[in-house]
Amino acid sequence: MVTIDDIKIADLGFYINLDRRTDRKEHLLKNLEEYNIIGIERKSAREDNKTAQLNLINSNFDLYKYFLSTDAETLLILEDDCKFLPSIKKNTKEIFDNIHNTDWDLFWLGGVNRKPPIPYKNKCYQVSSVSYTQSFIIKRKMAEDVLKIFKSNWYHLGMDEMLCLFAYGINIAKDPFGNNFYNIDQPLDHFKTEYKCLCYESVFTTQYNSYSDLTQTQTTIEDWLCLHHPKSKT
Repeated sequence: MVTIDDIKIADLGFYINLDRRTDRKEHLLKNLEEYNIIGIERKSAREDNKTAQLNLINSNFDLYKYFLSTDAETLLILEDDCKFLPSIKKNTKEIFDNIHNTDWDLFWLGGVNRKPPIPYKNKCYQVSSVSYTQSFIIKRKMAEDVLKIFKSNWYHLGMDEMLCLFAYGINIAKDPFGNNFYNIDQPLDHFKTEYKCLCYESVFTTQYNSYSDLTQTQTTIEDWLCLHHPKSKT
């Protein structure tokens, strides 16, 4: 079980980390220790595919398959540049009581809301379009369906884009441009969702500034990523 100050976050938890990126491993472990988050294991990132993006996707899929082989109901996945924020330590019990007493298929702990999320309940919001994510909790049904649909064809989507679009079903995920997804002010007003994907009123994680093997650039968006939730102060 993954916990923070003995409060449950998820049944299982992993961070995905390239073997050579010991710097990121050390940074993340220090951050987890600082916030008293325990129970998160390391997943060695895949490097056997043609692209870095596909390596990340298949690393996630490996975790989904393991998750589905257990009796666990929730799986937390972190990228290794994930950084927990002080907001998660403010009323931590209330936060996770609210999260676990709300119905959802996927819960984003951090990322950018490209379109405004809609108030749902228990200080949770239904997201409509997200990106730049580095942490989420997924439940069994959605993990199983993602594997079934995307294992043989990933439609050249990034991992977070795949999950964002698949909330609306495979037809939107396969052809978001043909469905005008990115030009609509509020996708939730136009498309029926098949999976409920939420975030909290506050952001709990960001992506710390470091060199990215995925984009082969130095990232500089750590602070910017904290500005896209209904209550963004950390």
